[in-house]
Amino acid sequence: MAERQKLEEIIKALEIALTELGQHKRLDEHAAQQILNDIKAYLWRDRGFAEKVAKMAFWQRALHRLPSLIVTLLLELGVVFILKHHDETVAKAAAFVGFMPVVSAIAGNYGLQCGVIVTRALAVGTFKDFAMELLKELGSAVTVGLVVGILSSLMAALLFGDLKATFVVGVSMLAAIVTASLSGTILPYLFSRLNIDPALIAGPAECTVQDLIGFFTYVTLLRVFFG
Repeated sequence: MAERQKLEEIIKALEIALTELGQHKRLDEHAAQQILNDIKAYLWRDRGFAEKVAKMAFWQRALHRLPSLIVTLLLELGVVFILKHHDETVAKAAAFVGFMPVVSAIAGNYGLQCGVIVTRALAVGTFKDFAMELLKELGSAVTVGLVVGILSSLMAALLFGDLKATFVVGVSMLAAIVTASLSGTILPYLFSRLNIDPALIAGPAECTVQDLIGFFTYVTLLRVFFG
């Protein structure tokens, strides 16, 4: 914590210096910001950890990553239980189940994008206002969810010709993407506060949360319309 505080003090001093240079027209504002971001990236990056990973043998890297993946495997059993609990619904609407992995894949990729961006922002020290960042990501997720949800609904309509199925696919896609955005933003921040490397655990954790919400929404809507 002392080292982190020292880095924050250094960055604050650099911000003041660069701001003063900009005010005296000795440095372009955009250039000053770029210099500051580069310095932050250099100061915040964990070179010791990167060097440690680079020196690891293949089996050491595997052991380093296995714990988070085993936890993910156990948590993903929740999806199995959800499907098992709704097995009659799934059997009745088997034709529509094909879109479930599509919803999972799209939302999972969106969540990973959020996670990578937040992890990078945390690393360079530009992630400062958690509430504002969360609101921005939520707005982006709703926008993307609506667009992709409408497109996937149209695809479902062409394939199945069933309005109920199009509603199930579209709403599930929106719910999964919003969930992925929230978990992809919140989890890296939470793990960083707990001094856990977010690059290692945030991705698997985000995918698990998104899968649980996405599959639950999908099969629940199938049960409502086709159960």
